Amino acid sequence: MVLAWITCSWVCYKVIKHCGSRVDTLQNQVRQLQQQLNVAYQGTGYAPPVVHQQAAGGSGKLSEVLFFPDPAMPCHYAGNCRRNNCTYAHQPTNLTRLLQFLGSARSTIDVCVFTITCDEIAEALLAAQKRGVRVRIISDNDQSKTQGSDVERLRAAGIPVALDADQYHMHHKFAVLDSRMIANGSFNWTRQAVLFNQENVVLSDNPALVAQFCRQFEILWQKYYKR
Repeated sequence: MVLAWITCSWVCYKVIKHCGSRVDTLQNQVRQLQQQLNVAYQGTGYAPPVVHQQAAGGSGKLSEVLFFPDPAMPCHYAGNCRRNNCTYAHQPTNLTRLLQFLGSARSTIDVCVFTITCDEIAEALLAAQKRGVRVRIISDNDQSKTQGSDVERLRAAGIPVALDADQYHMHHKFAVLDSRMIANGSFNWTRQAVLFNQENVVLSDNPALVAQFCRQFEILWQKYYKR
């Protein structure tokens, strides 16, 4: 019996030691990435994206805040750009993190935003649809008619779109991915918001918050979608 207790204790010790080592490794990676972003943004006058690993236990839950504006739009050639004096961003930005977030969807993306004029975000939604993700969009009817709006282009590509017909605006700015993650904040999905406005986007997988956004999306979808 004593031998069994010693064996069990030894196994538990090894498991705890392994988990602790794994947590330390993840936290070191987070710190290193944040340091790289801080260096990349030095002298730009812009805040770098914040890499957040929640809790001392390293739970891995999504809890990030992106602060705009960005110093530049992302370069489409990224690390392979050979253009002299390219003025686009070659380091990670808040927009590239948001695009990465949208690109992580596996089954559904439900978008409820006031306006969409940022082509990079529109392309991310189209790419999601092409890989089999069901995309739905709720937006403001007045903004959908403005110059540069991507809403009708997305609708023409086969993405279902619901527009409000109210006297007032559909002013939300949130998206729900796979019914388990949300992006929400002041950020309009526009180039101006990316480059010039003081904006924020919170990325979270908090189940209580996600459930409420899912419910509100369905309420608005039933209200505004015209089949």
